[in-house]
Amino acid sequence: MQKFTAIGHLGADVDMRFTPKGDAVANFPVAINDYNDNTMWVRVTVWGDKAENAKEYLAKGDQVYVEGVLQFGNKTGGPETYVSKKDGKTY
Repeated sequence: MQKFTAIGHLGADVDMRFTPKGDAVANFPVAINDYNDNTMWVRVTVWGDKAENAKEYLAKGDQVYVEGVLQFGNKTGGPETYVSKKDGKTY
């Protein structure tokens, strides 16, 4: 796992659901551009209050700051970022 920090734009509206235990979890894609106009897509997963806030305040196209843990996705092998439930620190 690696710490990940980036600024990008939401590629879609936030998709939020609840776990069987009642914890909120939200997913959304973020597009990150480099200086050569290359785009990298990162799938972000946010938990707890941060998930509920993301659903309420973020929409497709909004600029976001993401800080979390970078991992490779189980299904796609592509980059995914996870943010913890309570304090936003990485886990």
